[in-house]
Amino acid sequence: YHSVALSDMSAFHVLRAQPVVVYPAVATLFVGAPHAAHGAGGRDARQASLVLAFDHRVMNGVYAAKFLKHLNDCIRGHADEIPPAKEKGNA
Repeated sequence: YHSVALSDMSAFHVLRAQPVVVYPAVATLFVGAPHAAHGAGGRDARQASLVLAFDHRVMNGVYAAKFLKHLNDCIRGHADEIPPAKEKGNA
């Protein structure tokens, strides 16, 4: 059976990383910490990196890209449910 490993480094405030696929997984999805960024139209927004490393013997780049697009669409579809970030210095 094939599995995807999840590497969530957001608790450690890691923004970007390059995941490695470790057997028996066929892919590893890295999730970075949310951070402020300039969104579309110059609006401030929060974003987080999603990086997918995968075994090319099991899946191709098109399938991996479609998976990331689907994941991104799902997250954006629930963006209104995500609470705003707390400002530094406020509890």
